[in-house]
Amino acid sequence: IDQFSVAGFWDFNIIINYKKELIKAFFSKDAYYNKNNIDISLWEEKAFQGTAGGLKLLQDEIKSTFILSNCDILVNADYESAIKEHKQNGNFITVVCAPQKIQIPYGTIKTNAENEVIALEEKPLIECIVNTGLYVIEPQVIELIEDEEFIHLTDLICRCIKKGYKVGSYKIMENGWMDMGEISKLKKMEDTLI
Repeated sequence: IDQFSVAGFWDFNIIINYKKELIKAFFSKDAYYNKNNIDISLWEEKAFQGTAGGLKLLQDEIKSTFILSNCDILVNADYESAIKEHKQNGNFITVVCAPQKIQIPYGTIKTNAENEVIALEEKPLIECIVNTGLYVIEPQVIELIEDEEFIHLTDLICRCIKKGYKVGSYKIMENGWMDMGEISKLKKMEDTLI
């Protein structure tokens, strides 16, 4: 939220379920709103609906292009540029992504149909483009979600592609994204923020 507010965003909708009472306490008016001059609305799911199902709660609230972010990431991106590229390309959803190099800690082998080893590679370095968990989305996407449907955003993206809606990507730098999904990455994120 701090990163977004520095970039000029002031209106936030947070869908809550897990640890909801803690989140409500943290975002109480005295503790957060007045201090940061931003508007935060909390939307409570009755049951966890996946990473996209809760968007249905916002169907009457969101009327224009918006950014959706997972709560366990930090993405250093030019949000204005991402939105501009999203609109210029006529995307229904734009996935913000980053190049990553992943070192496999083991030697790998390749086999043929007869189970014969035909190639060996020691600790290969794999280069790929990964989903950062940040998206630019058109509000019409919410119409593709059923009431109280459990659906993850990746499945919603596949649904859009299947229906012929354009899904694009916006690439950021490799070091422009941090995910706290692992203890070592959480520590790195904490060090970055301090």
